[in-house]
Amino acid sequence: MAAVSAFHGGLQAGPWLRAQSFPVAHSPRLARNPRRMSELKFSVEHLGLPARNTAALKDWYVRVLGAKLRFDNGQNPPAFFLELGGGLMIEIYAANSSVKDTGNNSVAGWRHLALRVDTIEAAQAELARRGSQGDPHAPADGRSRQ
Repeated sequence: MAAVSAFHGGLQAGPWLRAQSFPVAHSPRLARNPRRMSELKFSVEHLGLPARNTAALKDWYVRVLGAKLRFDNGQNPPAFFLELGGGLMIEIYAANSSVKDTGNNSVAGWRHLALRVDTIEAAQAELARRGSQGDPHAPADGRSRQ
């Protein structure tokens, strides 16, 4: 059984981290008994995001999305925990390699973080005002989501 731990990349838990350690990954015992899976209570604590330039990425989240810096490891390479609206935490830490084709959605791994906004147009205008540029929005199914 795997466990999610509060100690990632040498970072130590602090008051901003709500969960210390709890089992969530595949367990043969849980898989044999679907009812036990319904007893597993959890929520997303944070997402881990490796980056080539952790400080620049942290600065972008703070400047453009208004993220709050909750932890800085004070080391080189730097690592950070940021809190976005709604309480979502993002851990930014140093990457030691890169995937060549990150635009290919069939490559294994996370590809994007989708944020819910009132309207795409208003969000794009506000992000542009904050100095961020992006590609036109195209939902995966090609339709507008309401």
